[in-house]
Amino acid sequence: MNGFPPLLSVERSFVSTRHPLLKVLIGIALLVVFFIIPDQSISVIAAKGGVLIILWFGTGGPARWKSIIRILLLLSGFLGILLLCTILGKLVTDQGNLIFFREMVFKSFWTVTISFLIGGTIQYRECVYFSRVLKIPQAISTQILLVILIWGKLFKEFFRVPLAWKSRGITSRYLRRHPGMIAGLLKVVLFRVTRQATRLELSLVSRGFTGSLYTCFSASWSPMDSLTLLGVLVMISGLLLISLG
Repeated sequence: MNGFPPLLSVERSFVSTRHPLLKVLIGIALLVVFFIIPDQSISVIAAKGGVLIILWFGTGGPARWKSIIRILLLLSGFLGILLLCTILGKLVTDQGNLIFFREMVFKSFWTVTISFLIGGTIQYRECVYFSRVLKIPQAISTQILLVILIWGKLFKEFFRVPLAWKSRGITSRYLRRHPGMIAGLLKVVLFRVTRQATRLELSLVSRGFTGSLYTCFSASWSPMDSLTLLGVLVMISGLLLISLG
């Protein structure tokens, strides 16, 4: 495990073994290009989808298909609520914009997918190393990294508590009939996360934690990193040419 939530974590893959700076550059470059290029033609959408498929295989491939489906299901729920609000706004005030909703669907899909694929390849120790290289103040970097650790525990509890309820006979059908029980589920999850966060803090303090995180990890830029960067630039250039054509 690399200290990230189970939905993001990934085993060893081609991208995960690359230089941390290269991973960040790939993620930022793809996000910027995908946002700049409008999704107005089928060829552009297909080209972007092809880039994501290549990225998917490079960051773990089939081993991550269950996780990416969960992510897309969560995204579809958010977009479903947004669609409902858009339709109601169109019917009630005539101000709902379905074209804007269409753009939001594509932008959200690109952003969530790229962030998920790249985020799972960045290990916790690499975050500490990267913050040290960039000279980020310890007061900021340490707080962010601790939040990441606690966020991972939040994901684990959201998986663990429903399984505990299911073992006691509280199924999804029962929750649909008694929606008030969902509030109790969330309360239990938040309580357990708070308790786990407190334990994490006490364990760090008992081991001499003084507000600074350290790592023995170091990285050097390799020829394969240069080839990977060149390949990404070629893909981005091809995507730009398709959008202009």
